[in-house]
Amino acid sequence: MNAIEEFAYELFGEALFQRFGWALLHFLWQGVIVAALLGVGMRLLRRKSPNARYVLACAALGVLATLPVLTACVVSIPSGVEIPVPESAFPIVEPIALQMSETPDIAPAPLRAPAIAAAPVEQVTSEPVAPSPWSQRLSDILLPGLPYVVGVWVIGVLILSLWRAAGWTRVRQLKTRSTQPIGEDLAETFAELARRLGVSRPVRLVRSGLVKVPAVVGWLRPILLLPVSAMSGLSPEQFRAVLAHELAHIRRHDYLVNLLQTIIETLLFYHPAVWWISRCIRRERENCCDDVASAACGGEFVYAKALVSMEELRQARPGLAVAVTGGGTLINRIRRLLGAPAEQSNRTTRW
Repeated sequence: MNAIEEFAYELFGEALFQRFGWALLHFLWQGVIVAALLGVGMRLLRRKSPNARYVLACAALGVLATLPVLTACVVSIPSGVEIPVPESAFPIVEPIALQMSETPDIAPAPLRAPAIAAAPVEQVTSEPVAPSPWSQRLSDILLPGLPYVVGVWVIGVLILSLWRAAGWTRVRQLKTRSTQPIGEDLAETFAELARRLGVSRPVRLVRSGLVKVPAVVGWLRPILLLPVSAMSGLSPEQFRAVLAHELAHIRRHDYLVNLLQTIIETLLFYHPAVWWISRCIRRERENCCDDVASAACGGEFVYAKALVSMEELRQARPGLAVAVTGGGTLINRIRRLLGAPAEQSNRTTRW
């Protein structure tokens, strides 16, 4: 046993370690099946509302998150093969204790050797050993590599966790640094729009000098960060549509779902199906909010023009915030809003 195996066994325990390692390996083929089923479901729901596809993609990601746990509980750990000890062909004769009578009048019986009946000797026939099944042979091949599989997984989770923690710290700083209160007119417009969209929780709206597009930060006490440039670069109708998009994120609790996505992506980072399903969720999430914003303010054409204007102002932002231009290709979102034919999207220049 090398140093990696010793450390892993001490950290998890041998039985738990093996269950954990086998769960990570089984997740490779399980993730492929879930992604394939989701692809079929998204194809069947392509003419339905984006909310239906969003729910289906979230359900698929939830299944991916629970599969390793269930697999670790039900997986069978291969054990060593016991070698049976053959019994002797002849019975073992116990020594017989001869008892002498204590009565002097009775003479002891003459000693005679006990008769031993010859036991029949069974003929041992050599039969060919049946080959082990393919699953057992595959387990024998993969078992020595379990410590390295778990070790790589632990290192990857640690690296991604540190990266996510740094992003979360930057998001926290956006809530307090370079923020200014908004005017009363804008606050009244925002409150009236929130009532129209059914947002009951209090939402704080502030101007920020660190963001280039509107972004929602927080779940229990959400804050909508409004860039200063957006107030001068958009028309009043477009500006209301952008605010409606962000309020739709708050009403749908998208910040919480995005946080859960981040956790699942960190724990199951090694499977491409996790990232593909997560991209599907973000794309359909933005489509859902686009429909809410276009229906609330000015229609599809006004909101499409607002998306183009916001894209011109967009720059890199922390990934733990949800913003109006995030999640999905902008040209695809605009074509979907305007009802452009899907077959023309491949011949259109991307923005």
